Amino acid sequence: SRLRNLRRLLCFGDAQKAASHHLPGTAVCGGPMRSLLKHPAEWRTLAFMAIFVACSRTLWRCDAALAAAGPAGWLLLLLLWFTLCFFSAIAAVITHNALHVPAFNYAAPQLALQCLLTVAYGQPVSVYLPVHNRSHHRHTGTRADLMRPQKMPHRWNALNLFTAHLYSPGTGAGVRFLVRFVRAQWGVGKRLVLTWALEASALLFTLAVGFRASWWRGLLYMYVPQMCSQWFINMINFVQHDGCEVDPAHRGVNFARNFTGSWFNFFTLNNGYHTMHHLKPGLHWSVLPAHHARTVKPHIAPSLDVPDFTRFFWRRMWVRDDYLGNPVPPFHHEDDEIVDFATAESFMDDVSVIPSVRRRRSCSPARKKD
Repeated sequence: SRLRNLRRLLCFGDAQKAASHHLPGTAVCGGPMRSLLKHPAEWRTLAFMAIFVACSRTLWRCDAALAAAGPAGWLLLLLLWFTLCFFSAIAAVITHNALHVPAFNYAAPQLALQCLLTVAYGQPVSVYLPVHNRSHHRHTGTRADLMRPQKMPHRWNALNLFTAHLYSPGTGAGVRFLVRFVRAQWGVGKRLVLTWALEASALLFTLAVGFRASWWRGLLYMYVPQMCSQWFINMINFVQHDGCEVDPAHRGVNFARNFTGSWFNFFTLNNGYHTMHHLKPGLHWSVLPAHHARTVKPHIAPSLDVPDFTRFFWRRMWVRDDYLGNPVPPFHHEDDEIVDFATAESFMDDVSVIPSVRRRRSCSPARKKD
C-alpha cells in the first residue's frame, strides 16, 4: 500500500491533469509508452548538464594533479573552473525552461533533473514557481512582480547589473517565498511538497558531503558556481525588462527586450526570445525563434530586438535608458505586493496569455474522454 502511494505521488497523470501540479505534461505510470524527452532539442539540455557534471567531477578529483603539472596544468585547471561556472549559469536557464515546460515526458527523470539543477543553482528550483511563474509572469513590472527591474537602486548601472540577484529573492528570501507557496498549495496539490523536499534534500546532502570533504573545494567548486547561476538568471531578467513598458496584461509587445544573436541563444537555449516566451509561456524553447519572427518582430520597437548581447551589456554598464532612448526614472522604493499562491494555475505546459487567444484553465482535473 505504501509503495503504491509513493508510486502514485511520483507519477503525475496525463498532461492536462499534471499541468495543475508541479510537473506538467508527465505520463501516467503504466500508461501508453511515450518518448523519454519532451522534445528532441532537449538533448542539448542534457549535453550541457553532462558538461557541468564532468567539469565538477574532474575538478574535485584531479585539481591537485593539475596544479602539480605546472603552468599548463594551472591553465587547464582555470579553464575547467570557468567552464564549470559558465555551465552553472546555463543551468539556471535550464531551470527556467524546465519549470515552464518539462524536459521529460515522465516524472522520475524530471525529478532527477530538477534535483541536479538544484545542486547547480544553489536552492530548490521549485522556487521558480512562486517567484517567476506565479509572480513575474502574472504581474510583469508591477509591485507584485518580485523580479521587477524597478527594484535596482544604483545610479551607476554596472552595480545594478552585477548585484541584480541581491534584489530579486535570493537563497534566503526565495526559500521563504517557496515555503509560503508550499503551505498555500497544500490543499491544491501535495505532490509539490514531495518535489520540494527531494530538491532540498539533494542540495543539503551535496553541500554537507562537499564541505565535509574539503571546505575550500566546496567553496570554489560548489558555492561560487551557484552564485554565478543565481546572478546570471537575475541579471538576464533585469536587462530583458529594464526600460521597457509596464504591461502586465501583455496587450502589446514592448514589455520585454530580446537578444537575437545565434551564439547567445545556442548556449542560453533561446532565452533571448523573451517577449514570445511571455506571450506564450508553454511554448517549448526550441520553437521560440520561429514564433518570434512571425508574432513579435513585425510589431516590436526595433530597439528591443538586440542582435549583440555583449555590445549591449557593455553599453548598459554606463547608460541606463528606456527603449525610446529616455533616461530610466530614478529609483523609488516600493514594498513588494503580497501574491496569492493558493491557485492551481501555474503558467506551465501550454498556457497562453496572448489577449486574442487567452483561455481559462480549470483548477479541477480534466474529464476523461469516453
